[in-house]
Amino acid sequence: MNKIFSQKHSFDYTADTQRVFHAMLEALSNPGEPRSIAEPASRFAGNGPWLAAAATLLDNEVTYFWNGDADCGAEIGYLTGSVPAPARDADFLLLPEKTDPSAFLPLVKAGTHEAPHTSATLIIGSDGEPAASCELSGPGVPPGGRRLALSEYEREWLLSRGALGLEYPLGVELIFLRNGGDITAVTRKVEVKWLT
Repeated sequence: MNKIFSQKHSFDYTADTQRVFHAMLEALSNPGEPRSIAEPASRFAGNGPWLAAAATLLDNEVTYFWNGDADCGAEIGYLTGSVPAPARDADFLLLPEKTDPSAFLPLVKAGTHEAPHTSATLIIGSDGEPAASCELSGPGVPPGGRRLALSEYEREWLLSRGALGLEYPLGVELIFLRNGGDITAVTRKVEVKWLT
């Protein structure tokens, strides 16, 4: 790692990316069950959770879309070697700023039947208070289902994804980044039943 990086950040690209990757894998394997990346993210000087997620997921073989602070977006590119891209072309979409899910989701890659792995993964910033609840069922969820409390903004994302009418294997993965370091995934495979 270069000297400038080591002076600014104490994030360990071996140990800390493994911790973040493990937390993300657990979140995706257990939809609706939160995991924390706060501890390794704290080793970044500012924008820790976003930089930790980017450092873990991005490299020079994938593209990303960033809708936040321009300086942080440039730092993501510098730290990862990944190239920024328009939302419709990006492999990973990092969304710290609010955007309209119903207008945004139809733009992103949902994969094809021949290549479902070409779909996008979205990491969505959300610190709102719980305003709705749902029950998840499907792969990675216990037989009795798993309840999930959501902010109104998170609810809009799930409703908008459902409105696309995509059937597995098509779809996008949604990961909500909450409270400065908690991540909760709602994968394309799970079914969502609204309770409130």
